[in-house]
Amino acid sequence: MANTAKVIFSDTGRDANLLYWTGISVIDPFLALEGEGRRLAIIHGLERDRLRQHSRFDGVHLWEDFLTPKERNWPVFQKIPSVLLRLQKDYGFTHWQLPSSFPAAVLIRLQERGLSFEVLPDPFLPERAIKGEEEIAELRRAAAITSEAMALAREILLRSEIAADGGLVFEGKPLSSEFLKESIELFCFQRGALAENTIAAGGAQSGQPHGEGQGNLHAHRPIVVDLFPRLKSSGYWGDMTRTFLRGEPSPQQQKLYDAVLEAHRRSVAQVREGASAAEIHNRNIAFFEAEGWPLRISPEGCTGFIHNTGHGIGLDIHEEPRLGQGAGRLAQNMVITVEPGLYYPEGGVRIEDTLLVCEEKGEKLTEGGYDWVL
Repeated sequence: MANTAKVIFSDTGRDANLLYWTGISVIDPFLALEGEGRRLAIIHGLERDRLRQHSRFDGVHLWEDFLTPKERNWPVFQKIPSVLLRLQKDYGFTHWQLPSSFPAAVLIRLQERGLSFEVLPDPFLPERAIKGEEEIAELRRAAAITSEAMALAREILLRSEIAADGGLVFEGKPLSSEFLKESIELFCFQRGALAENTIAAGGAQSGQPHGEGQGNLHAHRPIVVDLFPRLKSSGYWGDMTRTFLRGEPSPQQQKLYDAVLEAHRRSVAQVREGASAAEIHNRNIAFFEAEGWPLRISPEGCTGFIHNTGHGIGLDIHEEPRLGQGAGRLAQNMVITVEPGLYYPEGGVRIEDTLLVCEEKGEKLTEGGYDWVL
């Protein structure tokens, strides 16, 4: 049987799998592998001592340790096959498993040098779906910051006044999506988290699930606020969504909100070890159809419940497991989101919390009420 090792060539900012192996941030690309009970890094000299002291690698080596004087001057995509050939000799590896993101230029060189390899489908490291104690602690910390930031967003909206034209005014100025997002992002930054692409979408813009929102916000219209800050120190994400309305909702708006809130409540109640993620999602589809909110797909676009019920969260904002059709069963210590939503040209509603999967039920990591009318 071949002695197989998994190999990544990237930096920790672009590859969460590499950050999972490393445990610290490394801004320059390097070569890392795991196999036969060893985890090794091949890196430039300026990072060697830091990785030896603080990373999770069993061995940290320099590129020069595996290259001839001539090879040391080659471009990096030519160096990697030479290093892997030397590792085969030194450690007995005979087969390499690579992620789908592995550079194509290197794959060509591996073929030319006759190395045995395969490109694995995602997830490259499926063990990341089950979180360890330290990871759960980091995700709790991210969820706490996210919850506090959501409370700030709610407070700004609550304190805003309704102008004669229906626009919202905060501290004497029109309240815009941009101001609300900047306030949230600054709040998160000051608490050790980086929030980017924050969503604060009002009115018709709330009907676009990933529309970030722009322009002034108005009363009597839904405002979807979706926050997903990332801890600067460890790279773990928070994720939470609430839909607010400053003023008075129409009967149709309230009916829409009530349907999403009930779907969210039902989904949360089903989260436990062994639960079928696909079944949780399919029950939402059936519930929305029964309540008169079916999914409709046309050349003009899609309306209704148009995305999965949720997703895993960790070092990636979207990772395994999925809560969608064809998904598997939940396992203890997975961390997931539950986020049903309904979307229409005139506006939409989404409600999202982050949960830790436990034996008997899910534990909410995000905190906050569901009173949407302010």
